Amino acid sequence: MRLLSFLFIVLFPFAQLSADDSIDVKEIFLGINTADVREDTSSVQFLNLFSSAIPFSETVPWGSKKEVTYDEFGWPNDLNGGQAGTKFLNRLPEDTVEDGFFTVLYDGEGEIFYGNDARLVVHRPNKDIIEIKAGKDKILNASLFIRKSNPDNYVRNIRILPEGGVCQGEEHQRVKSPADCVGSEYLSFEENHLNPWAKEQREKLAEEAKKLEKEASKTEEDSEKKDEKVVAKNNDAKAESDSEEKLDKDQKKDKDDVKTASTEKDTENSEDAEQATSKEDVKTVDKDAFVIKGYSDPKKALLFNPEYL
Repeated sequence: MRLLSFLFIVLFPFAQLSADDSIDVKEIFLGINTADVREDTSSVQFLNLFSSAIPFSETVPWGSKKEVTYDEFGWPNDLNGGQAGTKFLNRLPEDTVEDGFFTVLYDGEGEIFYGNDARLVVHRPNKDIIEIKAGKDKILNASLFIRKSNPDNYVRNIRILPEGGVCQGEEHQRVKSPADCVGSEYLSFEENHLNPWAKEQREKLAEEAKKLEKEASKTEEDSEKKDEKVVAKNNDAKAESDSEEKLDKDQKKDKDDVKTASTEKDTENSEDAEQATSKEDVKTVDKDAFVIKGYSDPKKALLFNPEYL
C-alpha cells in the first residue's frame, strides 16, 4: 500500500502532462520523509532560514503585541506602538546551522533587532549582516523583532541567507566564493536565492531598475525646469506689479503737484483781489464827504481809526 501511495505521488504530476509538454530536469525537485516546516526542526529545508519562522501573529504575547495588524500575507503592516517578533531557530543542536555570518534582506522602512544566539554586525538600509553562533549551552536559538516600521512602507519579505553561492550549471553544490567557480559564473545567494540559474530574469530586473532610475531622473529634471519657469513667471509678475505701483505713485505725485500749484495760484489770485479791492476802496474815498475830528488826512482816518466812519 505504501509503495502504491509513493508511486502515485511521484508519477501523478507526470500523468498530467500532454505529449506537447517538455520538462527541464533542472526544475524538478523531489523530497521524501521531510519533517514539518517549523522553527524547531533540525531538517532546515530551505536556504532562507526565515521560511520556517513562526508567523508573527502566533507569537502573542511574548513576541508580538496584540495591537499589531497584518497584511494578507502575514507581514505586520502597522505596529500601532508595539512590536512584532518571532523565532526562526528554536532549541536546535549547535551544528544544525553552521556558525557564521548571514545576510538579512528585507523590503520597506524600519529597524529589526536580533536576539538569542543572533547578533547584529552591520546595518545598511534594507540589509543587515548578522552572526549566528550557539552559546555555551550548545543549543541554537535565534529570534528577531520589528520595533520600528513605516505603515506606508512597512518591513516585509524578510530573508535570512547564508554566505556563499553556487556556480552556474551546478546549482545544487554550495561554494564559498567566486574563486570556487572555474570556467563558470558565480551566483551568490544574496543576489540569486530565489532562482539561482535564472540569469535572464536577473538581467531583466537590472534593466527594469535602470529604466526606473532613468524615469525618476527625467521626472526630477522636468520638475526642476517647471520650478524655474514658475520662479521666472513670479519674477515677471512682481516686476510688472512694481512697475504699475511706480506708475501709480508718479501719477499721484503729478496730481498732487497740479493741485498744489492750483491752490497756490488761487491763493495768489485771492490776495491780489483783496489788495486791489483795498486800493479801490481807498481810491474812492471822497475828501469832501468826511469831516474827521483830529485828522487832516481822510486816508489816515480810514486806515487807523475806522470808528470815525
